[in-house]
Amino acid sequence: MKDRTCLTKYMFSCEDSEFCVPGTTCIDKVCMCPDPVYSVFDEKSLKCLGLVGATCGSNGSVASCVPNAKCLDGVCECNENYSTTFTRSCSPLLGHGESCSKATCNFNQGLACINGNCDCVDSHFEFLTGTGCVGKTGSPCGMVKPVADCRGNRIDRDSKVVTCEHYFIQCGANSYCNYIGNGVARCDDLGLRNMTSVDDNTAGTLLSSSA
Repeated sequence: MKDRTCLTKYMFSCEDSEFCVPGTTCIDKVCMCPDPVYSVFDEKSLKCLGLVGATCGSNGSVASCVPNAKCLDGVCECNENYSTTFTRSCSPLLGHGESCSKATCNFNQGLACINGNCDCVDSHFEFLTGTGCVGKTGSPCGMVKPVADCRGNRIDRDSKVVTCEHYFIQCGANSYCNYIGNGVARCDDLGLRNMTSVDDNTAGTLLSSSA
């Protein structure tokens, strides 16, 4: 059994993986994580953690993901209400009215970074505390595509492409999300609702319309 006090630390020179600290391997004569591009060594847990996009789980390059990320379908992804940073870690999404930069506003609430502050992605929508951005009568609703730049939190490992998250827009008081066909839904007056209309949740899973 090797004496752990004599093992080579992360990012120190090595001759053989046998002498690197557990979880690391000797690559180009340096103790690194097995997948150095998609993982980082955590000094507290003494483990290599997967960055967003890393393969994870029993068949992946790492067993665990960086903080605020989870292993989903064998790939590390940011948790809900967290966004991927340029270093492929996860940071909290900002709320309504907070100052922002690109890709930091909570798209789950329909927010985007507009003129330096998090606001509803389109002027058709208004923000309700505790709910998020809701559509006014006549505005698009359900799953609405981003208007400008992509604000997603999924990174494809091979193509390095960020997959856009759609904004889910509910309707405001006294209105409902009415699927009118051709992949389009709008907020209509609740008093006009009829038996042929789909409910808000069904519309949200069907739609991919533009704001």
